[in-house]
Amino acid sequence: MVSSIKLKIVAVFIMCGVVLWIKPTQTTFEILPTLLPLPVLAYCSCDSATYCLNDEDVMKMHMWYENAKFFVRSTN
Repeated sequence: MVSSIKLKIVAVFIMCGVVLWIKPTQTTFEILPTLLPLPVLAYCSCDSATYCLNDEDVMKMHMWYENAKFFVRSTN
């Protein structure tokens, strides 16, 4: 009974050592976050304060917003 507990404790320490040894190598292969530029949107001809958005523009805005959220989360 006592030897199995000691064996489990040694196994936990070995696993912690492996994790701590591998963790610095993960930063060398980490993908750095890049912030996408804001999409260029066209103004409506009828009103200069609004944008005429089509489906592609909406998708670009959603992609930029999700990218900005990821960028902010990964820089903290």
